[in-house]
Amino acid sequence: AFKQFQHDMGVVIDSTESTEPEDIPGDLFDSNIVLSFHANSDKKKKPGKVEGDDVPVRRETEFANLSKIDLWRRKLDDSWTGGDGQNMAAFTTTDGKRWASVSHYLMSVKFKDPHPAIYDDFSLDSKSEISRDLDKAKASLEKKKGKIGKYHEESKKVSDLDDETRNVYRKDALRFKFNQNLDMKELLKETGTAKLVVTRPKFVDNLLMEIRREAS
Repeated sequence: AFKQFQHDMGVVIDSTESTEPEDIPGDLFDSNIVLSFHANSDKKKKPGKVEGDDVPVRRETEFANLSKIDLWRRKLDDSWTGGDGQNMAAFTTTDGKRWASVSHYLMSVKFKDPHPAIYDDFSLDSKSEISRDLDKAKASLEKKKGKIGKYHEESKKVSDLDDETRNVYRKDALRFKFNQNLDMKELLKETGTAKLVVTRPKFVDNLLMEIRREAS
């Protein structure tokens, strides 16, 4: 759970351990193909061409369309906020709030009941700086170099989500992100049946692959 929280907060750690089980029954992925990504993934390298990928040469053509998508690895990550127009990955949750990224939503959702004003401030509807800038959103919860973030004290007093609850919220957010943005949905589908692995920190992203299966 701590590693998952680090991922939501954008903390980079060197770890070779997976926080989710590798072997999942069903048809989530082909274990012979691996595509990896993280918030700061290489901008240009094609599938199979970075450490962490595993794409047999004979199957590289399956990802020809994926290779043409700008920043495709970064867009898969929860931290992706994109830019204007078709690159924007904002989504709307069932309560009508709009979010710039999955990470924004996951950072704020624990405040929804005890501190709804804080929850709202992380949403794009508030037009706040933290709602648009993930680094500033993270800083609002931190105490670093003598600086206390705007919501640091409140964050310490509110319990983090347990694993099961967090996964429910994350899966909903992923579903909204990839279903409400057609370019994102097509990007996810272009990963085919590859095992999707987040590398900072390292874990097999089963939830993302479940959303991919739904989109197929």
